[in-house]
Amino acid sequence: MKARHRRLAWIGLGVVVLGVAAAVVIVWAALSDRVVVGDIGRLFLGALVIVGLAVLHRVVATGRLGQAWLWIAYLLLVVATPLAVIPLAAWGFVDNWLRSQRTANATPS
Repeated sequence: MKARHRRLAWIGLGVVVLGVAAAVVIVWAALSDRVVVGDIGRLFLGALVIVGLAVLHRVVATGRLGQAWLWIAYLLLVVATPLAVIPLAAWGFVDNWLRSQRTANATPS
């Protein structure tokens, strides 16, 4: 059983490291003119948007938000992408961080 807890701790650590790396690369991409950094930053941003959409779907499925929020989010993604991408990516980052913290705190040393 301890081996399983160690694996979960490593997974939680990996999620934290990935989230921090994504944040650093996204900020670096915004501040630099390097093409490769910008491309990697957009990949991380896209991944966080997908996580944000998954969080939105989970919250709607649990009944904490109405289904209209899904329509609004997808409509904004089509019509006004920057208005939807930033909040969804931020929500995905925060959810990723909070879930990894819960996993790290739940596993005994």
